[in-house]
Amino acid sequence: LQKHLTDSELFSTLERGVISVVNQVGVDLNAALLHEWRQATLPYVAGLGPRKAKNLVRTIMNQGGVVANREGLKMDLGHCVYTNCIAFLRITAAGKYSSAREESNLLDSTRIHPESYSFPIQMALDALELEGTSVEAQQLAVERAMEEWNHVDELDLDVYAAELAKHGEGLKLNTLQDIKRELRAPFEEVRLEFTEPSAAEQFTLLTGESPELLKEGKIIQVTVRRVLPMKAIVQLESGLQGTISKEDISDKASQPEFRIHDKLSQGQVVTARILQGGIHMNVQPRDYMVELACAGQNFKPEADRFWEEHYNTDAFYRIETPQDKADKAKALPKKKKSQSFIQRNIRHPSFKNVDVHDATKLLETARVGEVVLRPSSKGLMNLSLTMKVHDGVFAHLDIREGGKDLRSSANNLRLGSQLFIGEEQFEDLDEVMARYVEPMVMNLKTMMKHRKFVKGPRQHVDDYAKRAKNQTPQAHLYYFSINYEQAGMFTLTYIISKTPHHEYITVNNEGFVFRRNTFSNPDKLAVYFKKHFHEIPPSRQSAPPATVSRGARSPASTEAAHRGWGQQQQGGADRSSSRPDSQAGGWGQDRNWTGDGGGDGSYGNNGGSRSGGG
Repeated sequence: LQKHLTDSELFSTLERGVISVVNQVGVDLNAALLHEWRQATLPYVAGLGPRKAKNLVRTIMNQGGVVANREGLKMDLGHCVYTNCIAFLRITAAGKYSSAREESNLLDSTRIHPESYSFPIQMALDALELEGTSVEAQQLAVERAMEEWNHVDELDLDVYAAELAKHGEGLKLNTLQDIKRELRAPFEEVRLEFTEPSAAEQFTLLTGESPELLKEGKIIQVTVRRVLPMKAIVQLESGLQGTISKEDISDKASQPEFRIHDKLSQGQVVTARILQGGIHMNVQPRDYMVELACAGQNFKPEADRFWEEHYNTDAFYRIETPQDKADKAKALPKKKKSQSFIQRNIRHPSFKNVDVHDATKLLETARVGEVVLRPSSKGLMNLSLTMKVHDGVFAHLDIREGGKDLRSSANNLRLGSQLFIGEEQFEDLDEVMARYVEPMVMNLKTMMKHRKFVKGPRQHVDDYAKRAKNQTPQAHLYYFSINYEQAGMFTLTYIISKTPHHEYITVNNEGFVFRRNTFSNPDKLAVYFKKHFHEIPPSRQSAPPATVSRGARSPASTEAAHRGWGQQQQGGADRSSSRPDSQAGGWGQDRNWTGDGGGDGSYGNNGGSRSGGG
């Protein structure tokens, strides 16, 4: 077969063969040092190579030219190289080459790795029913076990392996079986007798195609190399040549006007099925060929069933019939309603093709601030962002897309080249996450870590404020809490006399929006509120009272109202709350309030002074 290989293929194959054989039979190191021609095998030892082998020979020759045992090579080779190659280096008959026979180890002449020497020593002692702790006693036990191997053969290695596994040595049964064979015949010949390869084996060796990879009925991709009047010459990915006859190219091949050139052209990649009996391997290698077909009839369900039955060898396997499929379809539950969104072709770690219900389910166990980007029910010009604000509270943000070619529906499935949240523009989703989402999440967490933040729904916070007011009647108290009705907002609850009042705070990437003003942190917002608490909030100046359950929405013309949170409220007052009576707590519009709110969250006339005296 060598004449069918290129020079590079031949060299590579021979090199692999030499490496395999050298490591199977091992290298007698002392013999190689004594006879220079034997050193040619050293570079093929696993873990050595030409350079390390040459250095090893030079080092040993400088130290006397003889190796007494494997242990002495550890310093010369280094730990890693020693571990990799030492089992393939035989150290035999040290006394023949030096007088240091007492330093030799009989196990060094076997394939057993030095890391496993404790196993054959214990096996020898157990097989001969001996006890020995000295090196000499153990060496004698190994030597005797190799001579009287029948005792070793009687050992139950399964029990021995189980005991080793119990003591944390790992699964060693295969290792113990190899050691047992080595004690019988060190470096025994393991190479198989050479046999002429069969036609199928020869076909696999020369083409790389095996019966498992290339079989009749398989559908493969081929490249057209030549188009002839009655057939097309094609090439498989492995380089094997194939042909497609005219009648197998198209279902219309029988028509007089059909020409192969109208269907196929040179360089074209086509899908074809290997015909029954179409693999010709029992021929000379130059005549290897595969017959294929690419006509439509070869890909119909009937053809698939034919090949399924052809290769079916399981007597209990039942081919599914059309009636089986129909019965299965009837048994299936009714389909759910069609999706309310169009699936998008967007690659981003946070993007999921889910609706709002599935998005909230994904975020139920997530941390506060985690988000899911998803298709919008508004169409292909919008995206939606769902964020977990608090346990059970999820906010939804609308992202508009721009820079799309409206004439191409396929391109509209991709992400637009421009993204907008309100009037703010972003280049891509990473910028949205970095410039908008992450700052907003940081602001959410800042508010929830504030000393005046109280967990729980509105009624719970009201009751908490009333109890605190009863304990300190002269103090005017305020608290921040999550707004469960309007996600993405916080509620400012404050109590002057007896009734809690509420105003709302919107959170965005720039900070906290309260009464149409943006504050960088909750403390600055609190200072502003203490100075202007008596002013009518913007959302109540012209609006009549409404229901108690909802807060008033601020005018949509404000900048923050365009930030994208669905139906969110700007910082305004609860319509159900009347204007705080300036006289109820002794407050007046001429009063200035000092301090930053105090550590107890109270504010009032205890620390203030009248600007007009008195």
